[in-house]
Amino acid sequence: MILLNFLYLSDMLRGTIVYELLQLAGYWFKTLSTSKNTNLRSERIQFGPHAKQYLMLYSPLKIDPNKPLIIYYHGGGWIFGKPELFSKKAELFTQLGYQIIMPCYRKVPLYHADHILEDVTLMINHLRTLQKEGKINQLDRIILGGVSAGANLASLLYFRKDLHEQAVFSQQNFCGLFLYAPPFDLSGMKKTPVLYRYAGRRNSKRFYNASPINFIENSRPIPILCTHGNKDAFVQQAASQSLQKKYSDLYPNMLQYQTIDNATHLDAASWAHTDNAMRKELVAWLAEVS
Repeated sequence: MILLNFLYLSDMLRGTIVYELLQLAGYWFKTLSTSKNTNLRSERIQFGPHAKQYLMLYSPLKIDPNKPLIIYYHGGGWIFGKPELFSKKAELFTQLGYQIIMPCYRKVPLYHADHILEDVTLMINHLRTLQKEGKINQLDRIILGGVSAGANLASLLYFRKDLHEQAVFSQQNFCGLFLYAPPFDLSGMKKTPVLYRYAGRRNSKRFYNASPINFIENSRPIPILCTHGNKDAFVQQAASQSLQKKYSDLYPNMLQYQTIDNATHLDAASWAHTDNAMRKELVAWLAEVS
């Protein structure tokens, strides 16, 4: 009876902040658990003067030169996290022969979207130096990806053409974008102090510029994989549903959008530590895009 009551209560809480917080311990245990994978080399590289302006470069022992470079932004609500905590995600990609860059960036509450996007530009600029030093193979074919706040940054890096101009890049350098629980349309999210600090008032220029949905028109179409749970309490699915409609209308057959039934925010990131359907879908999508 106690077990039944617990399961009933758990189901009732699904889709709430309380349920998401209860999931955190299990999520971090799986995310931080070590593996026996030895097909991985890592290097921390500073790209700016601030302590948070660095990237982690993860490379397989044998790099496939024909595969794109992956740039992956971690989640954490623009306030928590650092790349090293998510090395389990890097392992998945290096096992497939990809090099992957996982950037760090300055965080809320001391900094906001304008500062963080300065870090995004500094990072992408520094990749030219890494290429000259022979640390990365190519910059002509890059796959961008991210979870949650990281998906927002990865999307802005692709769709904000002004960031490319500052970094001497263009949309031609990118060939794919994968997003999990993305805050793609910030107007679809609930009002929170963190969102306010990151993007400012909803009618502000900063809020507009931090919302990727505002920049997808007149873009070069690339394949996008987007997955979102319909019980996400941190980033409501409304924040990505406008992407589903607008991008599909503009560029038919370029977006692969999946709703995970009864799934929470952390469920959308489970592919990193669990060999589930989402992981298989991502691996298949990468093979097709590559």
